[in-house]
Amino acid sequence: FRPGVMKRLGLDAATLHAINPKLVYASISGYGQKGSHAKLPGYAPIVHAASGYDLANLEYQRGGDKPLMGAMFIADYLTGVHAFGAINAGLLKAARKGRGEVIDCALMDAMVGMLAYEVATAQFEITQPRPIYQPVKAKDGFLMFAPISQGNFEDMARAAGMDAWLKDERFCKPLARAGNWDALMKELEAWTAERTTEECLAIMNEHGVPCARYSTVADVMKSTYAAERGLFAKASDGGGELFATNPPFAMTGSGTRGRVPELGEHGRELVAGL
Repeated sequence: FRPGVMKRLGLDAATLHAINPKLVYASISGYGQKGSHAKLPGYAPIVHAASGYDLANLEYQRGGDKPLMGAMFIADYLTGVHAFGAINAGLLKAARKGRGEVIDCALMDAMVGMLAYEVATAQFEITQPRPIYQPVKAKDGFLMFAPISQGNFEDMARAAGMDAWLKDERFCKPLARAGNWDALMKELEAWTAERTTEECLAIMNEHGVPCARYSTVADVMKSTYAAERGLFAKASDGGGELFATNPPFAMTGSGTRGRVPELGEHGRELVAGL
């Protein structure tokens, strides 16, 4: 609901706190509960555009002249995580001090908060280029390398048998490397292009180089990692069975419930108790 609807329904924070002062009341909206933007409709794609995220991402694309298309609702998930943390902090306050909290989470705020580097560069002139992390092509797919530290870079050079990089003035020091990142990735791709992704990973992992193969979601679901971490749990509902994601944290007793009630399954039981 947009701000104001819960008050009209008599379910706003002030009304409910009069009944239960320890209540932790959280609201998630596009632009917050107050202000000139509060009643604007705001779904994730709208906020991605309005927050600066889409155009900031465009600046990192080579030759891009139009914001990227997409169908992943980053703002929804990100704001939900912030709300989760704030709610737990509110519950701790309620337990310790006996009074609840009103939490106002906005999709817009969450997206802007994620753009820490871009907020800084919007205020100050950039004097040093930033590495733009990019895919490099192997025989059968793409790989991502992130040799962020000096040690990472040196390990990568030795793993690829490219000791010359360690003496190359374009690459040997962090500042020079950042300014010649594209050239480094081009030389790295000349090495990966002669090998499969698995061959590249085996060599780089042996040397502790941060890298990964680009995977599909189906690849991840079938992976050893997913099985070992318990990323997915089988759930069932009226429509059948499916694998659903577990919470992205491991805790005793956490995990997806095995069965989802069918539509209206408990309706009679709940209404009979009123």
